Amino acid sequence: MIRARISKRLHGANGEFSLDASLNIAEGEFVALFGPSGVGRTTLLRCLAGLELPEQGSIVVNGETWLDSAARLNLPPQQ
Repeated sequence: MIRARISKRLHGANGEFSLDASLNIAEGEFVALFGPSGVGRTTLLRCLAGLELPEQGSIVVNGETWLDSAARLNLPPQQ
């Protein structure tokens, strides 16, 4: 299971906006992200992969915390 709640300020074609995402993905579940260009789909995936750091939030995968901004915990992508 993946549980993620992240917030990140982004600069898009229409100006600055906030990406606020909350996900609960069960094991074996298939998920698709869709929406217009510039809404933060790639940024969300980069945050889940550990390639980009959200300003606030947490990511927990199978009970293991990968990111917790309040506790200042952030596992490197290679882990």
